[in-house]
Amino acid sequence: MRVGLDGDNLTFPEGHTRELDLPGGQHSTTLRFPVIARTSGSFPVRLSVTVADGKLAVTGPQPVQFRVRSTVYNAVGIAIGASALAFLVLWWGTDIRRRRRRRAELRNRA
Repeated sequence: MRVGLDGDNLTFPEGHTRELDLPGGQHSTTLRFPVIARTSGSFPVRLSVTVADGKLAVTGPQPVQFRVRSTVYNAVGIAIGASALAFLVLWWGTDIRRRRRRRAELRNRA
């Protein structure tokens, strides 16, 4: 049998189809596909199962479709967010220190 996956926002480093031999008497088989998601979000993935020559579809005339949710984090986005947070913390710390100095100076003058 040939098992194939296809998704718009997925890449399959080892290929999107696999050949599978099903020994008799076995009830279930797990087949793993390494997948890289290009974006985060929810999108459809199509599963097709055919005999080895690709002429007879086991899953029917249309591939089975299911949804996959990806939570990919972009390293550049994380770096920019962390830098912005660090900048805000530094800004707020400096502002708080300046306010305290001003209050202390006003108290000393009075």
